[in-house]
Amino acid sequence: DAGDRVDQPLLADALAKKAVAVTALAAAQKFFVQADAALAKATKEMILLAQRPASRRDMDVATTAREAGYARFLDAMNGDFDLSTWDAGSKRYDDIGKSINDARDQYAKLEVDRLLADAQHSYDIGNFDASFESLTNANNLWKERYSGLKYPPLDFWLNLVRLARDTGNTRVIRPNDPLYNEMTQYLSLARMSYEDAINLQKAGNSTEAKKTFAKAQDFVANVTRTFPLNADAGFLNLQILKATNEADFRASLPGRIDDAATLLKSDPAAGYARIADLSRIEPTNSRLAGLLIQAEIATGKRKPAPTATQKAQAQQLTDQARQLIKTGRQADLAQAERLVTQALTLDPNNRDAQTLSLNIQTLRGVGPDKVLGVEDARRLADARLYFSQGQYNQARDTLNVLLSNDATRSRDVLLLDQQLNQLNY
Repeated sequence: DAGDRVDQPLLADALAKKAVAVTALAAAQKFFVQADAALAKATKEMILLAQRPASRRDMDVATTAREAGYARFLDAMNGDFDLSTWDAGSKRYDDIGKSINDARDQYAKLEVDRLLADAQHSYDIGNFDASFESLTNANNLWKERYSGLKYPPLDFWLNLVRLARDTGNTRVIRPNDPLYNEMTQYLSLARMSYEDAINLQKAGNSTEAKKTFAKAQDFVANVTRTFPLNADAGFLNLQILKATNEADFRASLPGRIDDAATLLKSDPAAGYARIADLSRIEPTNSRLAGLLIQAEIATGKRKPAPTATQKAQAQQLTDQARQLIKTGRQADLAQAERLVTQALTLDPNNRDAQTLSLNIQTLRGVGPDKVLGVEDARRLADARLYFSQGQYNQARDTLNVLLSNDATRSRDVLLLDQQLNQLNY
C-alpha cells in the first residue's frame, strides 16, 4: 500500500547510512591500530640513541593516525550513533592520546638528560660553545614540554657555561666579529715584527731591535683598543716587555700579579685575562697557578669541586626532602623542592638530588611522567587491587618492585607509595 511505498526509501536510506557507518568504523579502528603500532615502535626506539630521531617521527605518525581514526569514528557516529560504541571509541581515542603524551614526556626526559651529559663533557674539555649549544637545545626541549617548570640541574649548567662562554668570547676574535680581518692582520704583523726584533737582538743590533719591538707594540695596541682582553695580544705584549728588558719585567711581575688578583675581584673577566696571560708566559709560577684556578672558577671555566662538607650537607638536604615528600602535602612538596635546590647548589652532580627533583615535579603533576610497560602496568594494577582490599603488606611488596627502578617510578606509582606511607606501610 501507500505506507509501504513511503517506508521503502527510508529503509534504503537507513541501510545505506548503516553501511557507511560500518565502513567508517572499520577505517577508524584501522587508524587506531596504526597509532598503537607506531607508538609501540617509538617507545622501543627512544631507548637507543641512534634510533631516537626515528622515535620522534613515529610519535608524529601515531598522532596523525589517532586524529585520522577519530575523524572516521565521528563519521561513523554521524551515520549510525550507538552509545556503547561511542563510549568505547572515545575511550580508545583518549587512551591513545594519554599514551602519546606519556611517550613524549619520556622522550623529552631522555633527550634532556643526554644533552645535559653532552654539555658537561664539552665543558670538561673546554669546548664552551658546544656545551652551550647542547644546553640551549636541552632548555628549548624542556620548555616545549614543561613551560614554566624549572629543572635545577639544567639551570645551574646554563648559568655556568653562559658565563664561561661569554668570558671566552672576549678572549678571541671570531670571524663574525667586527673588524675581524683588520684585527687578525694586526696580530699577524705584530708577531712578525716581534720575531724580527728577536732575530735582530740575537744578531747584536739592539737599536733596530728596539725600533722593531716598538713597531710590534703599536700593532698590538691597535688590537687591544678594540679587544682589550684578547688572549693573543695580551700574551704578545708580555713577550715584548720580557724580551726588551727581562730584569725590569721580573721586578714588575709581583706587582702585576697583585694588580691582576685585585682586578679579579671587581671585574672577573678582565682579571682572568690578566692572570691567564701572565700564567702563559710564566707557567711555573706557583702563585699564578693558584690564581688561575680561582679565575677559572670566577668566570665559569672551571666548576668548583664541592668540599666533603658540602657533599655531606647536600646529601642531608636530599634525605630531608625525601622524607617530606612522603606526607603528600603540597606545602611539604614545595619545601622539599626548596631543599633539593639547595642541595644541588652545594653539589650539582648529586644524582639523588637530581632524581628527586624530577620526582617532586612528577608528584605535583607538572613534571615528566614515566611510561610503564605492559608487565609493569599489570604489577601496578595488582598493587592497587591489594590496597583496595586492605592487603597493605602485599601492596607494599608489589609496589616496591616498581619503586626500585627509576624508569618505573611513574606518577601513579609515587601516589600509591604516598597512600601506603600515610598508613605506615
